[in-house]
Amino acid sequence: MPESRTEEAAAAAEPESFLPLNPRDVLILMALAGGPLHGYGLIKEAESLSDGRVRIDPANLYRVLKKLVRDGLVAEAETASRVSDVASGDGSAPKRRDYQITELGSAVLAAETERLARLAEVARARDLYSPSDL
Repeated sequence: MPESRTEEAAAAAEPESFLPLNPRDVLILMALAGGPLHGYGLIKEAESLSDGRVRIDPANLYRVLKKLVRDGLVAEAETASRVSDVASGDGSAPKRRDYQITELGSAVLAAETERLARLAEVARARDLYSPSDL
């Protein structure tokens, strides 16, 4: 898979062409499937979705977000929220970047979820685990 895609290429891309996804990318897309979030919100939601098993450091998060935006799976949300400026009270603080999953990102997440479900079925059929083991 190429490192980045143009917007036109991303729009024409088949969701399966992005697979398999890195588990960290899956968590980020799953977190954004619930609605737009800013960086810290994404970190906390990914932690929650993984029951605390996955922690994403901020530097890594923004590197991954940059790639997901380039690939057309994530976009900056149109309604970026303002961080309140407690010192001056004038609202002049910079906008906090909120991110949202794109239509392509949702399709890729659905394809990846289906791929993982098929793998889980194979593992269950071969008695490699049962859902109660988790």
